[in-house]
Amino acid sequence: MNIEIGRIQDEAKSAGVVKAGLLGILAQGRNWRMRHCVHTLLYFGDAWTAKAIATQQDLHVDTVYDRHRDWLSGGFTSLADKHRCGAPSK
Repeated sequence: MNIEIGRIQDEAKSAGVVKAGLLGILAQGRNWRMRHCVHTLLYFGDAWTAKAIATQQDLHVDTVYDRHRDWLSGGFTSLADKHRCGAPSK
């Protein structure tokens, strides 16, 4: 029983650290896409539904699910802007 309580406390501490990191990016991040993605993740953390998040942020529901899936698989590295195809910058 005590082991289970300790595990839950450890998960709560790590969740607090992750939320603090996301809030730091939200406050100081220069990239608007990253900040927008962080908003999506924080809404999920506050138990919003994907449909409600999509409506709030004017996104497609699939985009919301993609951001959440990428976050679960990649963590903070998933927030970095990905290479986009098209003409190179001049």
